[in-house]
Amino acid sequence: MGLLARGLIRKFLQKFLPKITDGHFDAVLILILVIIAALTVMKHNYEESNKNKITKDILEIKKRIPSKRIISLTSQQAMIDILKPFSGSIVAIRVVTGDVDSRDLAEQLKKVFEISGWEIPYFALVANGNYRKVFIRVKDSTHAPSRTLEIQKALQKAGFGYEVSSASGLNPNEVQICIGPE
Repeated sequence: MGLLARGLIRKFLQKFLPKITDGHFDAVLILILVIIAALTVMKHNYEESNKNKITKDILEIKKRIPSKRIISLTSQQAMIDILKPFSGSIVAIRVVTGDVDSRDLAEQLKKVFEISGWEIPYFALVANGNYRKVFIRVKDSTHAPSRTLEIQKALQKAGFGYEVSSASGLNPNEVQICIGPE
């Protein structure tokens, strides 16, 4: 604290406490600084608490908003008709966490594949996925497993755009549907 500020505070205190000594003045000054610091921390904690509450409220509101990407019953049946002949095939589904719309779409697709008799070895929520929209991942997109074409047909029938991408870390026979925000 600067000398000017200290002098002004001393003059202010002397109006109310004319007989204050230097030792007492320093103690009062420290007490004032501690109170100011405590009030600052309290204000910060209050603001953080409010921010967390607002964030939680927004997430709750988002949960109540219906999904934008809904597969109609007609489209679901059309997809099932395309996928059913390949019953026993395997597809994994990955979805970005925190996006309710993506999660809802993934759940709908999972249901369609299960009804069609496909196996889903895992339904993964991926925190660090940078997926956008819907895409199909295979080890090598130029030599994709044959069932990839059926998945493409089913997604087209449901009216969903998609991309096919390669992921070197996958097994040659592995197919994943990855879903992220629109």
